[in-house]
Order: sequence, then structure tokens, then C-alpha cells
Amino acid sequence: MRLPWLLAGMVLAAAAAVPARACPAFPEAVERAGHQYVALMQSRAATVTAESNYAGTPGAIDAYLAVPSRPGDAGPRGLVFYLRDGDAVCGYYRSTDRSNLVEFRIPVPARELSASIEATVAAVAESAAPLERRARLRAQGGDDGDAQPVSRGAAPLTGRRGPDPAPLLARLGGLLFPPGIRNEVSLLSSLTIVPAVNIGIVPFAALDPDGDGVPLVETTALNVEASLGDVLSGRLFALAGGMVPQAIAGDPDASGDPQWIFPRLPGAAREARAIAERFGTVAVIGPDATVAEVLPRMQAAQYVHIAAHGYSSADDPVDGSFLALSGGRLTARSIQSLRLDHPALVTLSACQTGLGGRLDAGIVGLARGFILAGASSVLASLWNVDDDATAYIMLRYVEHLSTYPPAEALRRAQGEARSRWSDPAKWAAFMMFGSRIVTLPEAAPRAGEPVGVAFSLQRDGQSVVLDARAATRVGDGDVLAARVSNTTDRPLDMVLNYTDADGASTQVMRQRLAPGEIFDEPVLMFSETTRGREYLLAEFAAPAGTSRGAAPSGEAGAQSTLHGPGLGELPDQEQTRTMTPLARMLRLGGIEALAASAPRKGIAGILELAAADAAGRDTLDLLPSPDGARRGVRVLEFEVTNGELEQ
Repeated sequence: MRLPWLLAGMVLAAAAAVPARACPAFPEAVERAGHQYVALMQSRAATVTAESNYAGTPGAIDAYLAVPSRPGDAGPRGLVFYLRDGDAVCGYYRSTDRSNLVEFRIPVPARELSASIEATVAAVAESAAPLERRARLRAQGGDDGDAQPVSRGAAPLTGRRGPDPAPLLARLGGLLFPPGIRNEVSLLSSLTIVPAVNIGIVPFAALDPDGDGVPLVETTALNVEASLGDVLSGRLFALAGGMVPQAIAGDPDASGDPQWIFPRLPGAAREARAIAERFGTVAVIGPDATVAEVLPRMQAAQYVHIAAHGYSSADDPVDGSFLALSGGRLTARSIQSLRLDHPALVTLSACQTGLGGRLDAGIVGLARGFILAGASSVLASLWNVDDDATAYIMLRYVEHLSTYPPAEALRRAQGEARSRWSDPAKWAAFMMFGSRIVTLPEAAPRAGEPVGVAFSLQRDGQSVVLDARAATRVGDGDVLAARVSNTTDRPLDMVLNYTDADGASTQVMRQRLAPGEIFDEPVLMFSETTRGREYLLAEFAAPAGTSRGAAPSGEAGAQSTLHGPGLGELPDQEQTRTMTPLARMLRLGGIEALAASAPRKGIAGILELAAADAAGRDTLDLLPSPDGARRGVRVLEFEVTNGELEQ
């Protein structure tokens, strides 16, 4: 049966028949995307609102893109946001090289675009269909002839059974990227895709928008965001070396599955052992890779790697999509109900883990389940993956993680695989789903000037000094206190900004301490009116050229010390209250980062200072900046609950 290829032809033939009409203006598109995302979340039995997170503007996208992906990366960065508008699909594109937002309309109806995407993915994946290792439905009593190709680690077919996918990829690239931006997209160092319908399953790495014969895998790191709201709320992560602890599992014994017969995957076992060796840990292999063993490891990990059988159901994406572990299934529903201790980087080295049910706002499946559980980003697959190529890509990917952010590490690994296997079925199956993750520059070896900075939590008459390296669980009535000792010979300006779980940012205080002065007071009390991850950003600055005897200069003088070429201008109190999106600090790998919603010129300096504050208990090093001032930043993360707290 060749229906997918016929559908692809129908799509292209119908392109000229679509009546032209304008797409919604960007503010209206943002609002519609919010409501579509609510519908998607409701399909997962999750409750969200479309209020504050979708009140953004193109400036919020600029802020999201402003942070370079890695030190020394001077290339432009872009974002394309797709929206289903009735039976049409609209696009909105912005990059760091543009001062305007490009709006466009895909020249085919949404249903035909979806059919074209499915046909193209089927054509690319055709040569990777499993022959030797197959899963069979027990209920149907299937034999090898009836086998369903849901397994990773299959031997590929020697020849294609369908048409050459190259023309389909070329046409799909032409549909998704209009002529006005095709050349520009191919020059980006990174591109974020916010998908609609099933655009999230497009193998973007294999597309060649400008038709020069060089696919995006050779030029552009790619990530597929979970929602536009994550962009507008500044959901950005920074990656540091180590990512400790890890949870690594391979080749679970899923022979007891009640519905499917899953063969063992020795290639997955070798992959898991090699990945674990790279991290200096031990993988859980075979019969030991049970749900009971893997789940707690995964919940506590900063890096998760599962090499196993996987299955994605379009009809029942929440309960019917799962990873097959020893003795049981890890379903999308059970994954999304977790509360991960860290915004982990997750790798699902299994079949079809990026697929699932299709809604207006995107795909519902395993990858999104991990995002809802708190993962920062998920490396997942778009079709049944080839064992040898997958093992090669995974090992190269983890090797590159020591130097590059995940999307760039994947791009390089896939590019190296492409040099071995030209067929995109071998190298283009994996995609990064989730937030942008950047790497921060190492703090320059500058002599810091220590000042006493300690934050403590007061609960039931006891006080515990907080560690900036870990989130602190807090509840109703807990009090956060600060003790700051100005041991410098200059005034010390202190500004505390707090962002709650709803994204509302408040300036808790702004104060100047004279040389030798000590501040030791409660600064805020927690309540259960909001629950979730919340953040305190504490900024300190000792201005240049001020003698020990100088008197505090008041509010205006304090504000003047909080900007300069070293850090960039920071928001004052009124700006903080009205900024869209509001500042949010997030963690990955032990390094704190300020989301890119800070003023553009100040982002790099804030990130560098946050990275320099590596441990953070009772002292903080103020580092010199080009304007002669010394500056420091501390970020504290809180998990606000309404239940019993662990003592």
C-alpha cells in the first residue's frame, strides 16, 4: 500500500488552491496558542491556565534568544513559532539578526501539511524498519510475519521499499520556511521550533531550506520547545560539567509484558555500559532495570539515559505510550506524574519516543511526559532507530556534552554519523525536545573580594543556612533571613528580587550597606498561596572610586551602581514589576542561570557572576568588572509545598 506517497502528491498539487488570507497578528496568535496549549494539557489530565504566560511580545523572544548557546558563539539565533488557525497553519519568525517579526502562512491546509509530514517521515524511516528484532502482539498471536516494528536496535533493510525521500524533504522544507527566510535559517547557529499539529515530528536536521545541498545538521543546532509559554516566561537552562547523579539503564528484560513480545537488545546494553563508563558510574542492565529500580534513580538524577524498547500510541498517547522495563511499563502518565528533583537532561534511546497523539498545539507522548515531570530537555526519536547508528550517535553525543550544550552536541554527533551513513534514516531520527540549554563561560581567574553573604531558613525556632547548589523545600510560615556583612572599604548595594511559581516578580528590597555594616534580618515569609519552583536573585555591587568614609548616596546613587559595561543595566523596581516575561532563574548541573528576560546587555554578566558563585553558603566573592566596580550574584531556588516538610 502506497497511500502516504499519494497523500504527499495531493498536498503539493493542492498548494495553489488554498485561498490567501492574513494570519492573526502576533498578540492574537500568542493568545490562541495559549488556549491550544490548555487543550493539549487537558488531554493529559493536567490543569493549566492561559493567562500570565501568554501575555508576551516579540521582545520576549528577543530576550529568550539573547543568551549565546555557548562561549564564543557569535552566530545568529532564531525562533519559528507555528500556529494552527482553523484549517491553516501560520508561522512567526524572529532572529537576533532581525529587528522585525516575519509573519507567514504555509501555502497548504493544515490537514494536508500533516499528511505531507507523515509521508515524509515514513519515507525517510523506511530503510530503518526492523527485520531481525521485532515485537509481536501476544493477543493476536502474531509471528514474525505479523510483527510490529516498535523496537529500537533492528537490522536495517538493504534497500528501500518506497520513493527516494530527498524530494519530499526538499518540498517539506519549502513549505515550513517561506522564501523570505530560507537563506537566513540556513545561516543560524541555533533554531528553536515551537510546533503546531505534527510539525514537532519533522526531522529538521535533514531539511535543506535554501536548497544548497547542505542540510541543517551541518550548520544549525535545533530544539523543539514544549510551548510558546516556555519561551515567553524565560524558561532557559545552563549546563555545567558533571551532571551528577546519573540514571542509566539498558536492555531491560521486558519478556513478561502482557501484550507485547519484546526481544532483548544487546546493543542497548553495550550502549548503556559505555555511557555509564563515560560518566564514571554503573548502569542498570537487563533484569535489574525494573520500574522499582529505575524510577527513584531517575527522579534524583540530573542526567537520565534509557536504552530500551519504546512504544508511542497516537490513539492513547498518555496510557498507551511507554518504555518497556523489566517486569513492567513506564507509561507517559506515570512519567508526567513524577516531580523530578532536578531539571534533568533526559535521553530516550528507544523507538518513537518523540511521537504520540497529535493536537493543534503539538504532540502528546513520552517526551512531553518528561517535560511535565520537570525535565529541562529530552532527546527522543522520531522513528524506529538503527542499532549501530544509534549507539554511535549516543556515544558521540555524550562525549560532546563535555564541551557543548545538548542541541549542539547532538548536531555534531549526527553530523559525524552522516559522514559514515549518508542515509538520513540512520542519523536524523533524534531530536531535542524542550528548552534551550546553554553553556556558560568559565569564570575568569580574577581575584575576588569576599563579603559575608548567608541566607538561612527559620522554621520552628531553628535556623539552617541554605546551600545555593540545591533547591530548598519550604512551606507556609517558613521565614527566609539574610545576613550580609560588608567587609569591603566601600559601600555595598544589595538588591533582592523574588520570582514566584506563577511567574510574578517582586523586588523584596534595595539597600546600601556602609563599610563595616552588617545586615541581619528576615526578608520574606513563605505562604502556600503559590506552589512550585520559586527563585531569589540577590545582587551585590561595591562601586568604584568610593572611599571608606563616604556616606550612602540614597536611592538614586544606589541605582547608579547597578549598571555598567561589565554587567549591563539591571532593572529598577518599576521595570521589574512590568517586565514581560519576568525574570526566572533555573538550574541544571549545579550552575544557576538567570533567564534571558533580563535586559539584553546585562545577561552575559549576570550568568557569569552566577556561575562564579559555585558553592555559596556564607561568603560571596565580588568580582571586578570593567567599570571598576565589584559585583556578585547569588541565586536560591525553593520548592514551595503545602504538605509536610522533610526535616
